[in-house]
Amino acid sequence: MAMGKAFDDYFKHYSARFDARNCCNSIDYPLLNIPAYGIKSQGVMFIHDYYTGLMLENKFCKLFDEDEIIHLLECYGRNYGCDYTELLFNISEVLLNNLFVSAVLEKPFGFRLTENDISEFENMCGMLSEESVYKMVSDAFKPYHAYINDTDVYNYLEKHISVFTDDIAVRLKNKSGLKRYLTVCCN
Repeated sequence: MAMGKAFDDYFKHYSARFDARNCCNSIDYPLLNIPAYGIKSQGVMFIHDYYTGLMLENKFCKLFDEDEIIHLLECYGRNYGCDYTELLFNISEVLLNNLFVSAVLEKPFGFRLTENDISEFENMCGMLSEESVYKMVSDAFKPYHAYINDTDVYNYLEKHISVFTDDIAVRLKNKSGLKRYLTVCCN
């Protein structure tokens, strides 16, 4: 929806002949690891880069049942005391964060986590350096390449491991826990 509106606005002001690279756009849905305003390209190349990221994220999300994703997002919203549709967040990031934990815990390919799963993961990471957590998550995620079955999508998702492990390290260092960062699949 945000893309449709922004794309329409963009083309109202687009001019290939007069400054196509600097035409304004108003996309605010964040991509995995980067807010829309963080993309360095401009104009037409911005649209290309943004749509490419969005396409890769959509391919990832299509690996899962839509009802399962909606269930997870509803639980995510409950973490913040509101309906998930009121929040601006990246859906792929919520799925992927849980998927990384599932991979480390050697659960089946998926993103359903319990409170015990999150506690177990937190205990595992609590004794490791950030580099060791990165290696653990990276190694656990490698077999998922076969499930994802698309090298571009896999490579795109794999870049999130460093962001994920940084976030985990900060939360453990601050003793804020992982229960709000990861999403427990409520019943």
